[in-house]
Amino acid sequence: KIKTNKPVTEAEIDNLEKLLFDGEERGTKEDFTKECDQSLGVFIRSIFGLETEAVQAAFATFLHQASLTPNQITFIDTLISYLTVNGTINKRLLFESPPFNDMHDQGAFGIFEDDQVRTMIGVVDMINENAEVG
Repeated sequence: KIKTNKPVTEAEIDNLEKLLFDGEERGTKEDFTKECDQSLGVFIRSIFGLETEAVQAAFATFLHQASLTPNQITFIDTLISYLTVNGTINKRLLFESPPFNDMHDQGAFGIFEDDQVRTMIGVVDMINENAEVG
C-alpha cells in the first residue's frame, strides 16, 4: 500500500513494526525513532519510492482539468518523476529548489496560476499523507 499510494491503517503499521523491529539485531521502534526523524511510512517511501502509475493516477484529474502549456507539463512530469523515486516531497522544493525552479525562479508560482498551484499542492498533500498512518 505504501508504494501504491494507498492509505495505511494503524493496524498495518503495527504489523509492519512487528516484522521490522525484533528488539535485538534489528532494534526497537524506539531505536528507529531516535535515529530517524520521519515516520515509518515516509521512511519506507524514501527507500522504495512510489509506483509511477500511482503518481500518474493521483495527478490525472489535474492534468485533464485544463489545457496545460509545455512548461507546465514538463513541471508535472518532473514532479511525478521525483515522487516516483523519493515517495514524498517537501512542498517548499516546488518553489525554491532545482529542478523545480529551473524553468522559473519562483518555481510552481512562476509557471502555474494560483488556483492550479493550490490544486497541485492538494495532490501533493494527499500523496504525502498517504505515507502516514491514516
